[in-house]
Amino acid sequence: MNSPLDLLDRPAPTAPADLTLRRGAARVLIDNWTGASTVPSRTLYPHQWSWDSAFVAIGQRHLSVRRAQRELESLLAAQWADGRVPHIVFNPA
Repeated sequence: MNSPLDLLDRPAPTAPADLTLRRGAARVLIDNWTGASTVPSRTLYPHQWSWDSAFVAIGQRHLSVRRAQRELESLLAAQWADGRVPHIVFNPA
């Protein structure tokens, strides 16, 4: 396997448009991966959003189970002392 995108070739989609859509979605997840989480936009929204991360993990698991796991671990690492998970995990950069 050369790229996470190679995983999208199995199982075969029902139509070429399906593969195009799947590859486009995968490209967004790959391009917006920070190494710890997936951000909506590297320039406009460079932070981790809890709502997004839950759904992103579902998509990431099709590319990399480890990335999906890391997505949720990153979110839960920001959990407050009282047990709440913040709406936004701010990027310190």
